Amino acid sequence: MLVAAAAVAEPTPLELLQASDRARGGEIGGITMTSTVIAYQDNVEDKSYTLKIEADQDNSLVTFLKPATSAGKMMLMQNRNMWFLSPDVSKPVPISPRQRLLGEASNGDVATTNYSRDYDATPVGEAEVAGQPCYVLELKAKDANVAYDKIKYYVAKDSQLALKAEYMTVSDKHFKTASMEYANRIDFAGKSMPFVSKIEIQDEVQTGQKTVLLYDKVEAAAVPPSRFDLRALLSR
Repeated sequence: MLVAAAAVAEPTPLELLQASDRARGGEIGGITMTSTVIAYQDNVEDKSYTLKIEADQDNSLVTFLKPATSAGKMMLMQNRNMWFLSPDVSKPVPISPRQRLLGEASNGDVATTNYSRDYDATPVGEAEVAGQPCYVLELKAKDANVAYDKIKYYVAKDSQLALKAEYMTVSDKHFKTASMEYANRIDFAGKSMPFVSKIEIQDEVQTGQKTVLLYDKVEAAAVPPSRFDLRALLSR
């Protein structure tokens, strides 16, 4: 009986976050990918960025590739500290993961996801997302220097992939929703696994406003620590 019970034990909230993080760039150790961020106004494409994202377990570097007016600019995140670097500015500018990058996407949205580090998770029920049974977790920020105060997070029971996130204010106001797709694949720990290919962020206040993040050229491999060295980046 004990063996049978152990075999069907429910995953803990932390285990769910760690599993879902892996499919969004966290808990892997090293990831490189390209992202196209597209903002829509009244459901019409308004503006876009193309970015190169490099990350390890605790740090990430976002380099702007397009448009040409933004090429070479960077955002560096070391743990929960974040800076903006520009070729025409001699010093790094401290920024917040909460600041808007483009449309509904914040600076923190384009970096890799490390919710198991940044949030405490509490199970609050179950629900279906696109016909898939999900665990529902309430995430509360461990630190003020993260992108969101609270998140209602929907993690698929079978795949342990995050399918939806509802972003909340401290006062529990639901102000935007993200849905995720996983058409990419990476090799990790000797196995092929799904990896995020699209995130669509919808404004819950202003309908018709949304931002889509598309991911491609994904490679799970160690990134040199020098890529996250602020002094080295400034001396380039």
